[in-house]
Amino acid sequence: MKKILFVFILVAILAAGTAFASPVHPNGLGIGALWGASIGDIHHIGHHAALSLHIPNLPVFWGISWYGNAFGVQGDVYIIGTQLLPFMGWFFGIGGYGRVYHGNETALNLGVRFPIGLTFQFANFVEVFLNFAPNLGLSLYTNRKNDPLHFPDWGGYPLELGLRFWIGK
Repeated sequence: MKKILFVFILVAILAAGTAFASPVHPNGLGIGALWGASIGDIHHIGHHAALSLHIPNLPVFWGISWYGNAFGVQGDVYIIGTQLLPFMGWFFGIGGYGRVYHGNETALNLGVRFPIGLTFQFANFVEVFLNFAPNLGLSLYTNRKNDPLHFPDWGGYPLELGLRFWIGK
């Protein structure tokens, strides 16, 4: 049943196409980098760098990261996007994340995130963005006997700064 629900949600997001398109983001290929710092829960304080990616005609903004012993993927759909000035806008959305850690303990983290941020468009093909993305998820630890499934896992409060180049808008 869970697999059917997951497939249904994934198909709905992909079928939505540009239904969630925001006036503050172009619809072309967007590629760049982001740097994030997580504050909050002592277990999630840290930083990461990621590839920032937007594929044309899909409403998802992706982040793909590899840092230390961890690999992560996040995807956000911006539900609200409003132009504040000719070169600046704000956005709010919902997304998901997944991370795998391997070190002293192995963990799988899955959850939902709620990005809200500002975007600045320069020269019509360069975007700088800043967002705050509180999140909630669960963690599965393979090496813990007394708490192998941890919920809720607040996941910290990521602040992300990024630079994205738009091609073929």
